[in-house]
Amino acid sequence: MTMTTKEYLGQYREDIPEWLKAYQPGKSRPLADFLKSRIVYYPGSGIDGDPVEVFGASHSAHCFIYADYWLSEADVRAELRAHGFKGYDILDEVSFSEREVMSASPWRNHFLSDEEMRAAAKGTATMRSYTHPEPYALLAVLERKLNVGDDHGPERLAILFLGADGIATYEAVFANGNAPQFFGFLLQDHGFGGNYSRFGRGGLLEKIMNASKAYPHFILTEYDDPYDGYAKVEWADPAGSRGRSLFYRRCQNMTTAEKLVKVLTEKKMTCATAESCTGGGVGYAITAVSGSSAVFWGGIISYDNSVKHGVLGVPEEVLATKGAVSSECAAAMAEGARRLLKTDLAVSLTGIAGPGGGSAEKPVGL
Repeated sequence: MTMTTKEYLGQYREDIPEWLKAYQPGKSRPLADFLKSRIVYYPGSGIDGDPVEVFGASHSAHCFIYADYWLSEADVRAELRAHGFKGYDILDEVSFSEREVMSASPWRNHFLSDEEMRAAAKGTATMRSYTHPEPYALLAVLERKLNVGDDHGPERLAILFLGADGIATYEAVFANGNAPQFFGFLLQDHGFGGNYSRFGRGGLLEKIMNASKAYPHFILTEYDDPYDGYAKVEWADPAGSRGRSLFYRRCQNMTTAEKLVKVLTEKKMTCATAESCTGGGVGYAITAVSGSSAVFWGGIISYDNSVKHGVLGVPEEVLATKGAVSSECAAAMAEGARRLLKTDLAVSLTGIAGPGGGSAEKPVGL
């Protein structure tokens, strides 16, 4: 059955973030709250309205990051006033210093080689020598016009315009886990000679994406095969002013941890772990996934039975009669973690990892 992209993304509809709903002009500087929200990213954007038209109109996202080092802050402000986004007025504009942005998006890891980092820095410097815009961060909060209805889009949107390199922005914000809810990505490569490396297949951005495992749930693009691991939503019509197609990340290309984070994010649920033989390995796998901080509260390592009983509340009778390696113990561990960490769900693991410790009844690997 064919549906519009708007109808398809409407299945992922979210409520307006509380910080955005309550926002009052001049009262706060909500960069940290913005970055915790579900975000659609557009490098090399200008002020193209397609992401807002597609993801905003479906109410599947309220927050967007536009990165473009060809436009100055003055250019963006002028474009917002001259053309803006259809159906929306400017409620407020907030400028952030480079220090504020770096504090909100600490750069913990680089995912490129030293040689690639030097090439990226040289490419950025070359572009700046042509255009001369100073780095900037401008958060525009938009409010829907009174004569426009809910079908057009949410009551409010927030767009963070960055006078920055699109690849470096991706690494700092998404690959380093500073914006954990990476929902959508508009992918295009310009023909103006302004990119020192492609955003698409074979470029540095794809390398960072694969190294960091910071994958968007959806990609909106004109390309037929944007990245490995994505499939076209065949039953949805092309969307936006340029008829771009929507791609989703295939489950078979996801690790179990990625699938868990994806499902929890979509269902707006939280999870905890209680681990015995894995010693925290499951929690490590989950926290390695971009977006996990929005859904994973924490874990308890109960390697010794005293922790299973004393912390998680596994009954002594269960440990004495069924043993630590039993479905009864695992169920009690999960319930204890869910109760203590106040999550919707909990996962527990107990078993015999080996090489020793097994028996005929409970062999290694159980």
